[in-house]
Amino acid sequence: MTVLLLEAGPIDHDEPWIRIPFFAGQGMGSTYDWNLTTVPQTFLDSRARSIPQGRALGGGTIINAMLWNRGATGDYDDWAVLGNPGWSWSDMLPYFIKVRTLKNVCRLS
Repeated sequence: MTVLLLEAGPIDHDEPWIRIPFFAGQGMGSTYDWNLTTVPQTFLDSRARSIPQGRALGGGTIINAMLWNRGATGDYDDWAVLGNPGWSWSDMLPYFIKVRTLKNVCRLS
């Protein structure tokens, strides 16, 4: 199997707000953000909403404060149904558990 990954944007300069979760949010609106906004939203007093999306080598992880979440169960199961064995929710769950456990081992000193 071959995978092509395309990313757009600059290479970061190891700014503290990229590697230290305490500074989360400081990358929003920077050159590492696509700076996207919604159209004005009726139920937000006609205000637009910012949609932070990482724009750099490494993608969204550059501004997400090292946070992540799992996808929906059905998404993983659909991948398996589409011909990707090993990608169902039950196949992936042991790895999700390992990552959850690993976070207690990997601490910043």
